[in-house]
Amino acid sequence: MVPVCFVCLAGCSSTAQVSSPPTKSPVVTSASASPLLVPPVADKLIAALNRKSNAALGYTAKGSIARPYVKSTLLIAQTRGASLDFIKTASGYQSGSLLWQNFQVDPGGLLTTWTRNGAPLEKKIAAGDGTVHRSADRKVAWSIVCFRDFDANADGNLSLVYEFSNSLNKDATVSVESYTANGKTTSEQGADTTIPSGTRDGGLPVALGNVPNGAHLTLHLSTEPSKNIDVVVPQLG
Repeated sequence: MVPVCFVCLAGCSSTAQVSSPPTKSPVVTSASASPLLVPPVADKLIAALNRKSNAALGYTAKGSIARPYVKSTLLIAQTRGASLDFIKTASGYQSGSLLWQNFQVDPGGLLTTWTRNGAPLEKKIAAGDGTVHRSADRKVAWSIVCFRDFDANADGNLSLVYEFSNSLNKDATVSVESYTANGKTTSEQGADTTIPSGTRDGGLPVALGNVPNGAHLTLHLSTEPSKNIDVVVPQLG
């Protein structure tokens, strides 16, 4: 056996004591450990969003709430030709009055969620069910990307974002027809939202007006023939 030597730098007692090895800090895989931490993958996400590049989706985890939120944000910007212009702050990213913070990642390093103006995405976003609705001639396709507990005017205003393609030579529209809540059906003549002709892989929001959480909602798609689409509004907020 090889002898072990102990060197006393501050005076030795008669009995030498061997200290336990220091405990290693756990590996942190979530930015929730520090609200000021912005993981590198978030920087990549923002760079792609500012370019309005579909590469942004690749930085979010499949099945996470981050995926439909990023997809809806990207589709609207691409369809409208709008600029996102996120800038980095000490604790996240900001675009106008919109602030993203507290980014979290999965063990594979992809983003799963974060906070939007201080609220977790899970309280502000709910994914659509993925059902694609098509016109009889199959020239218009329409599906819900997500529901949102905000619109262009304020937080707390319910809206949805839909994805569409329209190969017709004229616009189509989608509008809110009515909703049913607590056993009562109410007509809700929401503003028409255009599905522009000749558009492929577009996306736009629809304000839901007075429609409450949990309501059964009827939307009207003005294709030929026109059709109604029934969906259930999730609980948000």
